[in-house]
Amino acid sequence: MIYPQMGGMGLALTDYTMFQVYEDSNKQLEIARKIEKSFPTDFIYPVDFGTIFQHTLGFPMKKPERDFPSTIENPIKTIEDIEKSPLINVYKDGLFPEYLKAISKISKNVEKPQMIACVGPLTLACELGGLEYVLRATVKNKEYVNRLLRYAKVLISDFSRAAIENGAFILQISEPVMSILRPSVYREQVFPFLGELMEEINYDAVSALHVCGDTRQYLSIMAESKAQILSLDQVMDMEEAMKQIPSDVAVAGNLDPVEIMLQGTYDTVYSAAFDLINKMSRYDNFMISFGCDCPIATPIESIKAVADAAKKVRKKRYEEKTFKHSACRECSTLIGRLQR
Repeated sequence: MIYPQMGGMGLALTDYTMFQVYEDSNKQLEIARKIEKSFPTDFIYPVDFGTIFQHTLGFPMKKPERDFPSTIENPIKTIEDIEKSPLINVYKDGLFPEYLKAISKISKNVEKPQMIACVGPLTLACELGGLEYVLRATVKNKEYVNRLLRYAKVLISDFSRAAIENGAFILQISEPVMSILRPSVYREQVFPFLGELMEEINYDAVSALHVCGDTRQYLSIMAESKAQILSLDQVMDMEEAMKQIPSDVAVAGNLDPVEIMLQGTYDTVYSAAFDLINKMSRYDNFMISFGCDCPIATPIESIKAVADAAKKVRKKRYEEKTFKHSACRECSTLIGRLQR
């Protein structure tokens, strides 16, 4: 199976700007169809809008035409700021309604499970209050951090619930800031909110968790989160990680999105993907993916090379009779297991 970390690559198939896509669910559907035609994977997905919370709250943002927007200011610095911050009605406020329409249209028009990515509680808290400010506050002002995390968790829960109602099959929580915070501090202050999110998602969909960086010290936290899919960064040794992850949790990773996918040729990408898939083929819970989002400028040929390598390994296993399922059955079996 190919698990896509390609939240913006579809933009390269059109001349649209990022916000032209965000503002028009029909353009999202158009891109999803182009993705399916150009470089299909085992899942489908919209163009990712990871900063939609900050945008809806009116934060100043950088808005490049052909790349993801980013937050310029992080104004929620006190408990009073949190108390004055509004809750978001995802069916009415900002671009959330259009984003949900896109999820619904893709679900109804593309016959593949749809993956939606959303920031995690600590990552969103750091976007709201500032990375360094919030991390320092985990020591100096724990009450502020707790209140900010609670606010962030409510925002994420409301969107996650609505995304699932509109057709999301997998809801990935992206929590890159986890690997910056000491594991014991994350477990004490953040983990309860992450665990609640995963439980809520698992009720009606499949939960996934992606963490950037070296997560060797965090694998136990990730496994205990109840996420049904764990997505690992390219710096991780996948075979070593597998030893710490239960066999009933799917693991996705971990081709380098820059050195391999962006900068490589078809042949070098194919070779890297083939070697990784072949090495990991004895693990039924492994899915080939990327260490993080592939850059928007990633050549389509690189994605095709990964897909071709996956097909080659499946054929090789079939011929050697070391397989357990055909390609389609492999996909449906894992998806069925995740649903349980």
